[in-house]
Amino acid sequence: MRGSTVTIIAYHALGDGPGPLCVAPSTFRRQVGGLVEAGSTFLGMDAVVAHLRTSTPFPPRAVALSFDDAYESVHRKALPVLDAAGIIATVFPVSSQLGGHNHWDAAIGKMPELPLVSRPQLHELVSAGWEVGGHTHTHRPLPSLTARELDAELATSNAVLEDELGRRISTFAYPYGRHDRRTQGRSAPVYDACLAIGARRAHIGDPLDRLGRVDAWYLQRAWQVGRLSQRTGDLYLGARRLARAARGMVVPG
Repeated sequence: MRGSTVTIIAYHALGDGPGPLCVAPSTFRRQVGGLVEAGSTFLGMDAVVAHLRTSTPFPPRAVALSFDDAYESVHRKALPVLDAAGIIATVFPVSSQLGGHNHWDAAIGKMPELPLVSRPQLHELVSAGWEVGGHTHTHRPLPSLTARELDAELATSNAVLEDELGRRISTFAYPYGRHDRRTQGRSAPVYDACLAIGARRAHIGDPLDRLGRVDAWYLQRAWQVGRLSQRTGDLYLGARRLARAARGMVVPG
């Protein structure tokens, strides 16, 4: 049965480091296997946006996988798993740090310095069918920037990635998931869709300037993946949203 929702799952790095930045490779493999076993239909972000813009119902148990920051572990550990299963994903690189490191996570505290994909590795992801979105040029939280700084972050990121890949950057993930009306208003005209992060599915009719995603850290157990598209999954994600709101949670992005 076709539906009105899609679960966009947000990952960062794959490794044995601290969560929510890192998801263990074994957990990732289990999550992908569970989604496949549950009969999920995997979509790229361009397809997700097309459904949302035209209000076309999604395939049954629609899922999209996304990776913020473009860690090198995504190329090394996620790509082989997804390629073997015939699944594509979307990666959101920080354009000034292709081949660099996630220096911005030091501001959160106790986050490891990790390598990010190089330009050749990014091309390999694209050759495998992956899509590439924007994630700013330097990974600063957008609400803290002036209008001029914000516009420069988006424009520079798009220029670098589009020059490198020869294709338009049409989707965007807010760094740290942080956004407000002002940043939404300046980002929305630049992209077809902008993505937040948390514990919310995207629904037909949702504003395209702040689409919900589900943090992969919340899907550690088999039942959380297997029942993701069921009523139990709705209740679970609702509880996670309440917990996040109570803590005023900020995550790596």
